[in-house]
Amino acid sequence: MEFYPFEMHTHTRHSDGSFLPSSLAESVKDEGLFGFCLTDHNATTGNAEAQKASEQLGLIFLKGLEWTTFHGHITVLGGHSTSDYREINPDTVVEQIKKIQKSGDIAVLTHPCRPGSPFCSGCYDDFNISDYDIFDGFEVWSSFNPHLNTINKNAEAKYDKLCEKGCKIAVMYGRDWHGPRSNDQLVAATYIGLEELNAKSVLKAIKERRTYISIGVRANIKLKDSLGNFTDLGGEVRAGNYTLVCRLQQELARFAPENVIVEKILLSGTALEEKIETKVSFGGFAKFLTLKPGFLKVELLGKVNGKKATLLFSTPFFVS
Repeated sequence: MEFYPFEMHTHTRHSDGSFLPSSLAESVKDEGLFGFCLTDHNATTGNAEAQKASEQLGLIFLKGLEWTTFHGHITVLGGHSTSDYREINPDTVVEQIKKIQKSGDIAVLTHPCRPGSPFCSGCYDDFNISDYDIFDGFEVWSSFNPHLNTINKNAEAKYDKLCEKGCKIAVMYGRDWHGPRSNDQLVAATYIGLEELNAKSVLKAIKERRTYISIGVRANIKLKDSLGNFTDLGGEVRAGNYTLVCRLQQELARFAPENVIVEKILLSGTALEEKIETKVSFGGFAKFLTLKPGFLKVELLGKVNGKKATLLFSTPFFVS
């Protein structure tokens, strides 16, 4: 099992982006990502061109779209279902999500804490959903410079509260990619744990919550029990004693910032009696833990271009 960087929130000229679908695919390749999903606003007309270009470039491609409504935005990943965004509202959204999931697609709540009306109507999560477990993914980070974005801090807090309530949802990053970026626009990636490099495996991994989001760090994070069995991020374990095992390295792909320093690992969540903060650097790391029912989240703290930042935010381990 290895974790690979993807971008799952993109746009082209088929909605409000400046890319042609083929030029978006070329940019994904140039950035060093392993693949992407095209999520134009309420449109799927660019998928065929993007898929053809991706196949020629050796990228993993997923068809998709972004439901863009006055009550919030949701990306539908997979391309197996059909839907009409005009039917998506607070009264129907759960039913529509179940419909697309039944066909094999997944649903991700995007930029849930971005300002909405009257600044940007529909960008804020205003669906008033009672059970967020209906979602497969939650866009905790979005846009450029995600490590400095206060809106993302609000989304992190919202995600943590959902975990405290028992929700189990994969963390996601969405660049919300509309066109070429400048050098001062730093980006993260959604890292997805895959056994096989294909679109079907990507969907399966997100459903099974094998994700973390990171700016500049590639990691492999597991829990090891007393019998030597390993559990990946997003997995479920029983309360007891475990060793958290991490392998950390700097991401060298073009999309990642060059000046990244890892300083600390922060372990938090209701599965611990109290937060644990330990100095760490690139390389290996192991920590013995006693876990109670709840969730265990892993974060890496450090600096990007000299500024303090959260470098990595994981989907938790869930403890019963």
